[in-house]
Amino acid sequence: MMLIASCFIPSIGIGLLVGYLFEARGDEILLYLVGGFIMGIIIAVLVVRHRMISEENDVSAITRNRDLKTTGYRFRSDHHRIRMVNRLVFIGIPLVVLLFWGGHHLATRDRTSAIYTPAVQVSTPRLIRVQVDKDGFTETKRREIFRSIVRAEDRAFAAAERKYPLPNPRSAGYTEVGARAQLARQAQTAHTLAETYKKGVANRYGIDMGKIGSIISEGIHEDWALPKP
Repeated sequence: MMLIASCFIPSIGIGLLVGYLFEARGDEILLYLVGGFIMGIIIAVLVVRHRMISEENDVSAITRNRDLKTTGYRFRSDHHRIRMVNRLVFIGIPLVVLLFWGGHHLATRDRTSAIYTPAVQVSTPRLIRVQVDKDGFTETKRREIFRSIVRAEDRAFAAAERKYPLPNPRSAGYTEVGARAQLARQAQTAHTLAETYKKGVANRYGIDMGKIGSIISEGIHEDWALPKP
């Protein structure tokens, strides 16, 4: 009992102390306890080995020769037990190291993952439209001019349709030649009125017809919103 108390209690205490230093919890503490228990076994085995070797050295050669059978048996038995003790020590020490390392690995891994794991937040990038000055106007102003141009063209085509309406194919006296002639007059009138109205837009904003054409091209290419009818 004294051997058990003197070997196992300090060893288990060492295991708990190591676990406390690494802030072990749960299964980690169990690994440290098992490691301390096995370390106690190794210490007890080493104590027994030391005692066997001491007893063997105390047996004199004269005593062995006096009773060859007894001393020979005892020598072989002690030698065999010493070899078994050596094997237990060689196996137990790496096992203790492995258990302590396992507990340390679990403890440090949990602490590290809890403390140093970065919180990654992924946000969808937003496209910021930059107001670019072109032809002396910002994009907002060019959009406004574009809507004014579209309204002017709509007014021109509406006026041309009212002045030269297309004939009804089911009406009396309808001919394709007459319909094509009416369509040509309507298109020509719409074009003339559109140019007139667009010049009015240009004069209103203080620009020439070249810039009017540039803004029309940009609006079509960028698919700017059209004015509501």
